[in-house]
Amino acid sequence: MKLSGNFWLGASLAVAITLGFVGGRLTSQPGGISATQGDGENQQLNGSASRPATRTGKAPASSKNPLHHQRGSRDVRQTIKTLINRLERSPMGNMDFDGMFEVWEITRDFSEAEVREALLSLEDLKNPQLRMTLQMMLMNRWGKINGEAAMLHALDSKNKQTKMVGVMGVFMSWTKENPEAAFDWYETHQDKLNQGGGVYGNVYNGMIYQALARHNLTRALTQAATIENSQKRQTALSSIAQGVANQPEKLKTFLKFLDNENEPSLKSSVMESVIGTMVMQDPESAKALIGTIDDSQEKAKLTEKMIRNWSYIDPEAAFEWGMKKTDDKEAQAGIITDNLGTWASQDPAAAGKWYDRQPDDIKTQDALTKVVRSLSSRQQYQEAFAWANRGSDPEKRAASKKDIYQSWLKQSPDAAKTWAEGEGRETLQGIDLTPAAILEPEETMPHPH
Repeated sequence: MKLSGNFWLGASLAVAITLGFVGGRLTSQPGGISATQGDGENQQLNGSASRPATRTGKAPASSKNPLHHQRGSRDVRQTIKTLINRLERSPMGNMDFDGMFEVWEITRDFSEAEVREALLSLEDLKNPQLRMTLQMMLMNRWGKINGEAAMLHALDSKNKQTKMVGVMGVFMSWTKENPEAAFDWYETHQDKLNQGGGVYGNVYNGMIYQALARHNLTRALTQAATIENSQKRQTALSSIAQGVANQPEKLKTFLKFLDNENEPSLKSSVMESVIGTMVMQDPESAKALIGTIDDSQEKAKLTEKMIRNWSYIDPEAAFEWGMKKTDDKEAQAGIITDNLGTWASQDPAAAGKWYDRQPDDIKTQDALTKVVRSLSSRQQYQEAFAWANRGSDPEKRAASKKDIYQSWLKQSPDAAKTWAEGEGRETLQGIDLTPAAILEPEETMPHPH
């Protein structure tokens, strides 16, 4: 079964929203994250004791929820259906955070039986993204109570999409509550988990190894070393890298282990995961690590990865650092072409000011084309026109503008026409806007070479 783009969008939203609720709850508790998320080889409690968890992930239910005392009298299915009706009527759907918080407040201390009841209430829910989000929240709760039972329930699902969302929901809580037990179960049931295909196995493999590495790096590395399949070993090691990249002592241990890896391509890919994760929190340490690499090609590859990821959080610093790493004009132009679209989609004005200050010999039409397409795809049409105007070739500039207008016209015809007849008149001057010209199904925007 091939999973559609809409499924992946829904699943991504479900994961992001569930992590937001779970993370918000964990970080708001006194003493921060519980010790079970720390180092299993050297547990440290930040002034508080963690709640005990059994081997299957069972933990005592919290009684802090103000609705907890109503448990004996409330109708679980009716409660969930009432909340679902509210969310279905909301134009925001599963992005109605008031409604989602209300669901979380009620479900976050459900008993195992109540979770089962609540899941039954979702069967008739027609909104797939909302259903996936609520299912993941409920399975996340079940995984916290009884990881093994929750996982077996998820795997029993006949629907592959429902199964994947359920398994991910369980893993998110079980690997936090008791990563050793979750890993033991995973080792025994890998074949059943991987029945959905390679993509499923990679997702689960990555989740479980990253969680175990944070808790017990020695065991995670020992187990990863036994994986014969190079793709699976790469996934495991990349996930471990992401889990320890910003923990200096563990990172040293991990890099020493990685030195013994015999496959150069695997090692290179894993190092990209290290740099890509590290730069998001500690760019200076990422720079220092790149500085220790002797191989020039590997260093250049890691530098590209760092600039690409850094561009998401501090694009100007990323670009300035990248430009200073080389005097080669072609390489500098490549940095701009490959990464400017990311910056421009976040802050078109700031990116434009920086771009305008650069020498003409590192500005390319390819870079402008990528930026214009990126902005158009995000329906930032007026910003896209501003970038198209930066082109030096009149014909390509006009072609880009025509392409932007075509995209806008297909998406929001009234808004596009109003703009074209008003404040956009000067921008579109000289461009044939007749229906015959605009609606022709031809590719007018120049392609990067």
